[in-house]
Amino acid sequence: PTDFAVTAAQSGPNRGWGWRRSGMLVGADGEPVLGDTSSPSIPGPLASSRQGGRILRVECSGQPFDWLDLEQRPDLPRAENVDWILRENIAHYFGVPYDSQLIFDDYGPVRTAADFTRVLESVRPLLKIYDGRRDRPEWGS
Repeated sequence: PTDFAVTAAQSGPNRGWGWRRSGMLVGADGEPVLGDTSSPSIPGPLASSRQGGRILRVECSGQPFDWLDLEQRPDLPRAENVDWILRENIAHYFGVPYDSQLIFDDYGPVRTAADFTRVLESVRPLLKIYDGRRDRPEWGS
């Protein structure tokens, strides 16, 4: 098993965020940022309403996942480095390296912190993740 320990000293853009051995992204205070999302679940009917919250859905390699309950992380959309947080988690949980990630929503490419914030604050948040090493998304890159 890989140890995903990333500390502020090891990675400059994280601004105090780092991996805990369990696979959860944690803040400088040691509290989980995204909760335990180590096993994204394939959604069933009414998955979002069963959980009672707004769920960030992800499509990766054609597979849909209910990934993150956004009501449990109300500060995430406004985090200064929300793009880094989500990209690092995508690399870890979906196996798409940071530099190979092509991410889209219903409106086009998602590249900046502002783009990720827009998605997370939308009515039905959805990220479509492609691996640039093998996938050719519908949208231009």
